[in-house]
Order: sequence, then structure tokens, then C-alpha cells
Amino acid sequence: MLKKLLATIALTCALIAPAHAAEMSANFVGDWCLAEDGYDAKTRTTNYQLPSWTEDGQCNKTKILSIDKYGFLFNATDEHCDVVSARYSSDTAPSGTGYTAKITANCSPSGEWKPRSKTFVFDRYKGNLYVKTGTPASAAPPASAAPVNTCVVNDPTGTPLNVRSRPNGPIIGALNNGTSVTTTDVAFPNGKYWVKVVPVGPGKAGWVFGDYICTQ
Repeated sequence: MLKKLLATIALTCALIAPAHAAEMSANFVGDWCLAEDGYDAKTRTTNYQLPSWTEDGQCNKTKILSIDKYGFLFNATDEHCDVVSARYSSDTAPSGTGYTAKITANCSPSGEWKPRSKTFVFDRYKGNLYVKTGTPASAAPPASAAPVNTCVVNDPTGTPLNVRSRPNGPIIGALNNGTSVTTTDVAFPNGKYWVKVVPVGPGKAGWVFGDYICTQ
């Protein structure tokens, strides 16, 4: 009777356990601190460091990238990503080994289930980790795409994207989906991702919600 009960419990756990299509390599797992040089808008790359590599050996708790076996959490934007696929490579030199992970993940705000497929490139060398954010996987750019700091408005609601004088500030204009813009600055007030944009054509320059634009 006990054996049958244990078998039933094991089967139930197996059925309700979440399925994961891929796993993060142990070379990337852990907590990473946002580095002082932070985000590069031109390359859409963010630099993180191991806590032991920071000046005081500690992280700002609101600016941590937490990576576990099955996904990662950007604390600054409160966005959690579940890994769907992962390809790994490494390059060894006399000074050390560099590790690269090309990731496709389903990402959504913590506590919600509104997944968007995104691509990332993780490059680790010793205590530094560089995370390059790509485009939604369903809208990957062609080989002849414009530079990565040239973007298009892609508001999933289908309505014009509000342009503000500052992050979450007064609305000063709006940009239609498909409008080409260039990025000039980024900010993370209250953990939200904002980008300062300048329209390539007519339109008002200002701040927009960063998740609603993507690279061409």
C-alpha cells in the first residue's frame, strides 16, 4: 500500500512539474551585478559583474541579473525569462576562456503570464558578463538590417505609442507602429525600461516605453 501511494505521489509530481525545453549552462548561473558602465544603447548590450568583482563586493539589489538552471530574472525591469533554446560555445586563450550562449526565451513581467519570445547573447569572460538583447524571435531582422540603434515602434496594443518629455512624464506626442526611430539614451526608473528616441522622419522626440520598440 505504501509503495503504491509513493508511486502515485511521484507520478503526480512528474505530471505537474514544469517542462523546460533547455537549460542554462553552469558557466552563467548565479547573481550578477549591473556594472558601472551599464547599458550601451548602440549595441543593446548590458555589462554585469560578479559581486566579487565590484568595488565594494556587493550588488545594488534593484540592479541584479539572477540566472538559474531554467531561466533568468532582470531585477531592474522585473522581467522573468524562461529558456526555450540555448546554443553554447567557448574560446580558450592563454589569458582564460570566454563562454558564449545564444538564447531564445519566453519573457514576461514577474507575476504575470504575458510571454514574448526574445533572443539574447550572453558573453562571459572571467568576472564579466555581457548580455546583448536581440529582437523578438518572431521578428528577427534580415542580414541587411540597419544598425542596432535604429528601431521601429512596435506597440502590441496597435495604438500609437505615447512619447513623453521624460520617463513616465507628460505626453508630448505619439508615434505610429512601424515608425523608424534612433535611440539616444535609456533609463530604468522604478525598474521600468525607458528609451529616448528621435524619429527618423516627422514626429516628436522624447521618451517611450522600451519594450514597445524593436530593432529593424
